[in-house]
Amino acid sequence: FKHIYDTFIRLSLSHPDSGFTFINNDEEIFDLHPSSLRERLMNIFTNQFTDSLVEVDYGNEVINVKGFISKPNFTKKSKQDQYFYLNKRFFQSKSLNFAVYTGYDDLIEKGDYPSFFLFININPKKVDVNVHPSKMEVKFEDESAAFGFVRNAVKDALRKSDLIFEVGFDARINFPDT
Repeated sequence: FKHIYDTFIRLSLSHPDSGFTFINNDEEIFDLHPSSLRERLMNIFTNQFTDSLVEVDYGNEVINVKGFISKPNFTKKSKQDQYFYLNKRFFQSKSLNFAVYTGYDDLIEKGDYPSFFLFININPKKVDVNVHPSKMEVKFEDESAAFGFVRNAVKDALRKSDLIFEVGFDARINFPDT
């Protein structure tokens, strides 16, 4: 069930413009209608989760990154809900996961992990999808440029999101007279 569920989530996220139905033992788990990516995320996850997301839209004529990342105060202690897509195809990358993490700079604690749903569009000639038999890994023509680009996309989204942080001070602190 878990493998089928994971595959369903990956495919339904990569094609929000298509409808999907997931039935298990005559029980309807999901009935997803064509929608925007944000609406699809809302239908799969919770409204609270979707409200915690910041939109990413960063690119140039060579590469483009779109999707959503979680706000710094909505991180998790596990790496669940981390999705990369290359030209609408799900893949995994430790390097790009780290790029997302470093894009947050000091906004998240070590051991906390942001959620993300990032879609990278690039000329297929600039990547090799035949790195691993499972087709879950890809190799970019310029790995360091891809890393920097994803990191900058995260930084840009966070910078534009007008995040407000609560900073509290203990009123009982006494400062010596100078």
